[in-house]
Amino acid sequence: MSKDAVYVNFESNDFISARKNLLSSAIETIRLLKRYKEYKQLRLKERHLKNELRKEIKEINTKVNGFIDSIPKIKEEMSARKKKVRSKAIGVKATRTTGIVGRNEKIKFGRKAKPTLDAELQEIKEKLASLG
Repeated sequence: MSKDAVYVNFESNDFISARKNLLSSAIETIRLLKRYKEYKQLRLKERHLKNELRKEIKEINTKVNGFIDSIPKIKEEMSARKKKVRSKAIGVKATRTTGIVGRNEKIKFGRKAKPTLDAELQEIKEKLASLG
């Protein structure tokens, strides 16, 4: 099978404009290729920087975890020291609201016990009796 050559006759103005369009398309293609190469280089640089950042973050993370692991030991040592100091104390204890309490007084911290229904009923009866 042979290819037949087809001759197309352009006028000089059409030929010049077609040639200009072809050359401008070639120029735009070359510009796009340059931009694509620059883009690829930037992506490689970005990937390299991200990998370095990940390494730095891993290092910092291990250091922070080591620091955090050392903190509970310090807290445990401090609480052990406080317990030793409290046991050596004379027996004077502090309350949350009133200050210092004597040796023989016991301090109860925490929530008050919920009154039973019978106790509430008794309180209401006493209030009614006091009103008359």
